Amino acid sequence: MLLGQANQANQANRTNRNERVGTVAALVAAIVAIHLTGSPQLVARVRAADGDTQEYREAVRLGLAEYDGQNYLEARAQFLRAHEIFPNARTLRALGLAEFALHNYPIAIGRLEGSLASNVRPLDPDLRRSVTDTLATARHYVDRVVLQVEPRSASVWVDGLPMTLTDGVLLLSVGDHMLEFRMPARQTEYRRLIVQGGAAQVVEVTLAPALLPQAAPRGTEPLDQHTASSTSATRARHAEARWYQSPWFWAALGVVVAGGVAGTVVALTSGSSDKQTGQASGVVLTAPP
Repeated sequence: MLLGQANQANQANRTNRNERVGTVAALVAAIVAIHLTGSPQLVARVRAADGDTQEYREAVRLGLAEYDGQNYLEARAQFLRAHEIFPNARTLRALGLAEFALHNYPIAIGRLEGSLASNVRPLDPDLRRSVTDTLATARHYVDRVVLQVEPRSASVWVDGLPMTLTDGVLLLSVGDHMLEFRMPARQTEYRRLIVQGGAAQVVEVTLAPALLPQAAPRGTEPLDQHTASSTSATRARHAEARWYQSPWFWAALGVVVAGGVAGTVVALTSGSSDKQTGQASGVVLTAPP
């Protein structure tokens, strides 16, 4: 009896298993039939749910064409458009390769690392190996710069552009760079950095308090044009009004007066002498005819 019950249980399990297999097979068959017979609406809905829209595929197609033609700026624009529609590991990889071709190595490293970490349409093993090799090459062309800045809230600018730091670390491509550190109420500091690639550097900066402007000494304030003109005119009037107070004026006047008196005395003395000696003065008076 027990053996009979066991046989019945096994038969029931086989029946259920067959039913499940049949259901799965029917579902697969239905899906295949849909693709074979063509149901554009259903296929479009499935792709749209995955982010694979017509616009996305068109952006990817155009980006690949531009990349193959070595038009990397245009390729990057199309890959970025596709990534905005449906961000995934494949679009991040494409963006990283475009940035690498444009020699934007710090950005390329960030994009490629993101493609390895993404679980949305993840990279297959071959693509992962390719991305890993490209990453190793890109890291030879950057320096890892650790910034130790006080205050830590200071903003960092590189070659005139604001930077966003990750844990105080900055990736810089090979070449010369000018670093600028800014903060309100603090003096701006500058550092010139030479990047040779594949190295690590540490930059320490402390921003000193800003210097307060000093007031100009009294009487030395700059004058505007109107004030300067008024001051010059006032000085001229004062000079004209005080000419009689000058000692040089009275000295010159005294010389002139003394000279006139002396001349008068000499003239009178000469006339008196002529009369006493009976000599003519040399002046002949004639009566009118």
